[in-house]
Amino acid sequence: MTTPRLTDIARIIRPAHIAATLALAVASSATSQQTPQPGAAPPEIYTEVLDIDLVNVDVYVTDKDGNAVLGLTRDDFELQVQGRPVAVSNFYAIEGGERAGITDEEKVLIEEEAAKRIPIDATPIERQRAAVPPDQRLHIVIYIDNFNLSPFKRNRVISELREFLRTKLQPTDEVMLVSYDRFLNLRRPFTFRGDEISRALIELEDISAQKIHRDRERLEVWNRIEESESVGQAYQMAQDFAGSYRNDISFSLDALRSIIDGLAGSGGRKAVVYVSEGLPLIVGEDLFQQILLKFSERASMTYATEFDMSNRYMELANQANANRVSFYTVDATGLSVLTQGTVDQEIKGQAGERSFIDHVNRSNLQSSIQLLAERTGGRATINANRYMPAFDAMASDFRNYYSLGFLGTDTSDGRYHRFSVRLKNKQKGVNIRHRDGYRSKSVDTKMHDFTMSALNLDLQENPLRAQITVRAQERQLNGLYKVQLMVLVPRDELTFFPVEDKYYTKIGLWLAAKDLQDGITPMRQIPLVVNLTKEQYDRAGQHGFPYPITLEMAEGYTDVAIGIRDELGARASYIREGIRVGR
Repeated sequence: MTTPRLTDIARIIRPAHIAATLALAVASSATSQQTPQPGAAPPEIYTEVLDIDLVNVDVYVTDKDGNAVLGLTRDDFELQVQGRPVAVSNFYAIEGGERAGITDEEKVLIEEEAAKRIPIDATPIERQRAAVPPDQRLHIVIYIDNFNLSPFKRNRVISELREFLRTKLQPTDEVMLVSYDRFLNLRRPFTFRGDEISRALIELEDISAQKIHRDRERLEVWNRIEESESVGQAYQMAQDFAGSYRNDISFSLDALRSIIDGLAGSGGRKAVVYVSEGLPLIVGEDLFQQILLKFSERASMTYATEFDMSNRYMELANQANANRVSFYTVDATGLSVLTQGTVDQEIKGQAGERSFIDHVNRSNLQSSIQLLAERTGGRATINANRYMPAFDAMASDFRNYYSLGFLGTDTSDGRYHRFSVRLKNKQKGVNIRHRDGYRSKSVDTKMHDFTMSALNLDLQENPLRAQITVRAQERQLNGLYKVQLMVLVPRDELTFFPVEDKYYTKIGLWLAAKDLQDGITPMRQIPLVVNLTKEQYDRAGQHGFPYPITLEMAEGYTDVAIGIRDELGARASYIREGIRVGR
């Protein structure tokens, strides 16, 4: 079976005339009266909607043994943003996956809100999911970095990952599986079915992992440096290796970034379980250290600074924090011992040199994944041969935490804001973890991110109960098809203002499409100012508010994602529809 490649959503990988081209046609005056027409806003109407972010900080408190500390209240925490104290506007505690310490009245309100989220003809799993508030829903991405793994070590982790999926997930948790094999592979999209992910992990065990080739190349360079006669010759070999390795690591980080960007549009909590044998913080650091030992009076570590990638990891951590994503990193290397090969290599250098260089390399590979976990409030698992204890701790994080909400700053500045949380009366041995910041986003940025998440990862949210229907398809002389869609939103889900004898509202549409080759059209935004007559308003109450869109598409299967925002009510939906063009 050929696995589809997951496109980096931040760029267009195919020309518009090859990908599913998208042309928008505004409804003309000839449209049927069944379709209310956008018109100019009445001059006497002035509206302003303030979008203020409610930022949720997930806080994990554990004792010296790593067990969750429960029973804390709002008054136990202090929150600072950019070094300044801020008020906690929202607080709740989750214990065992359930809200703790709520009154009977609050419980009734929660149940009423959950009832509103239950779709018509909901399945049992959809009813269970509706009971979980959107800001508490959990999405887990299992990310197997085959390019930075060796087969045996990867499969050892996979075996315990499958046990984790079988025993620790709840029915409402959504899990996705991706692998990196010099390009990003979406193995399974988000699903409630842990058994589907488990079967896909079994399939991964038969796929090659490529770190052994890098390890062999590194050993060859180590030997050549040890035999080199000049420091210049040694530096050239180290720089050549580090330059090639840095290029590969850049692609690895780009792939991780695309997953983080894709998760931007999903509500609730998100975790990336990243499995690799580590990524270098300073590429080739161990080889430059080897040169320093061999040519101590003529060498320095200055050359290594050219290959310092710590800023890339910091940027990735910041982007994860901006999208409420925590990294749970797993070093598949396991515990290591001094092998006979290492002992043999000691003969070539100074006593203990090879084991010291290997220690530098190991520490360098682990530092980056520790940084990602610590900066995003997750956990790093290193120097372990058994992984279930780490997965148990991760599952405890998912079911036991505190959520502190505060009102964010101006959503249009786009800056990264650091925050910190501490316990007022912290006891010895108690540890507190959380992501260390957030990025404010404009409405346009949020709508773009959420619409692209619906398109690429099928992360849909539809509180407006919007629908997409195909009305007609017509083949053009250029071989493309003109496809007529109707976007329908129930009238009562939109906010209307009565103005004289008309009803006024504002709607924003964001639209993108993707074909089977992952060709993505540029995002299009359509602002609508709508004035309905009394007759149109009453008719919309029976049939909903429809808006026609005409797309020009190539023959074949295409996914269309639409973000719909009620500008006056500050509510939005993100939906996706698959269309078979030419049928």
